[in-house]
Amino acid sequence: MLNIQRNIQNNNPGNPGRNPIIEFNNLLAIINRNVIFPNQIQNPARFVTLLNNNNRRSRRCYKGFDLCCVVVGEEARNHNVTNQIVVRRVANALWRNSNVIDKRRYCILARLINNELQRL
Repeated sequence: MLNIQRNIQNNNPGNPGRNPIIEFNNLLAIINRNVIFPNQIQNPARFVTLLNNNNRRSRRCYKGFDLCCVVVGEEARNHNVTNQIVVRRVANALWRNSNVIDKRRYCILARLINNELQRL
């Protein structure tokens, strides 16, 4: 945890008035894990629309962790956290602490989304 805090503190390009370590700890404490890791696969079409709006250029195929970051980012915006470094660190902490089944769901969803994006 100390290493994560040190990395966040060194990389604060966002709002200099907010302490990123406090934002990280607060977001990690209040984020709804049931939204991040639901019991069933979410709608791939919703993700395709969201990803197309955010990214106009071509990129590598999406991985499960990338989609987890998207969901954590949406949840973070609901809590007024916009620092992408903090969001990515929270997503990383949640991903490392999730179980294999939750990770597998995101990987399956990523495969569905990549197939959908190839058709467009």
